[in-house]
Amino acid sequence: MSRVLDVVLNNRAKGKRSLCVYINAGDPNIDLSERLIELCDGKGVDLIELGIPFANSFTDGQSVLQSHARALKSQTTLESVLAMANRLRRRVKIPLVLLADFSYTVKPFGLDQLVPQAKDVGIDSILLHGLPPLFTEGYLALTAKYGLAPVFSLYPNSKGQVITQCLKNTKSFIYLVSQYGRTGATIDFESPELQEFYQRTRQATSLPLLAGFGIKNEADLQKLFSSSAVDGAIIGSAITRIIENSGSDLDQILQQTSDYLERILPCTHIGYPPQRTLEVQREHTA
Repeated sequence: MSRVLDVVLNNRAKGKRSLCVYINAGDPNIDLSERLIELCDGKGVDLIELGIPFANSFTDGQSVLQSHARALKSQTTLESVLAMANRLRRRVKIPLVLLADFSYTVKPFGLDQLVPQAKDVGIDSILLHGLPPLFTEGYLALTAKYGLAPVFSLYPNSKGQVITQCLKNTKSFIYLVSQYGRTGATIDFESPELQEFYQRTRQATSLPLLAGFGIKNEADLQKLFSSSAVDGAIIGSAITRIIENSGSDLDQILQQTSDYLERILPCTHIGYPPQRTLEVQREHTA
């Protein structure tokens, strides 16, 4: 079992939701990214989605696009992110989910190089953005060989074979993208469309479900957790906005992030709706 899966299932067994925080590595520099991850670990965040910056993302909103630009300006590379992960693994226990764009980052580096190196430095799971179907079989073989648990995504409009393959191939958690389009949009988590999406996916699998896109504050988390049986949430652009608004004041970034986490972490104790609570099932991890 992957450490990511273990953390989320243990939380589910306690009736607790999991919180995953997105840190775009190198924004505004690698040193601050390390300190932010250590801060999250100390505050009790469950998972880190560790992004490798890349240009021209078509799914990221303005805040995350600017985060990519700042990180690239500081000359952040895949190699420097893996080196940071290696240093962090000696100091923190929080599971790391590596987020990388296939075309910009992975293809030039090579899947056969990325997967074993990611495992060696302590990455627990991996989510590849824009992975072409042609490469999926080889990718799954590599992650199985090296014990790196892949994450796959579903959208409200995902259909048929896409859903089947996602449920079959995910070995960590399923990323429920709450809206097709760019990050940072305002989303009604109690809308019938999203509620049907969450419920339909929950009924189809016992795999952990983490919802992302549009989750900014306590009110969003309260609506999401009170009305659905998702296992957790992924906070994306909130940290990038703190960095953007704080300029070069690193102490202010850390303090505001700390304050923000203290406000949202209590929401993880909102219990599952009783009629939808699922018994913890681990058979799929065998």
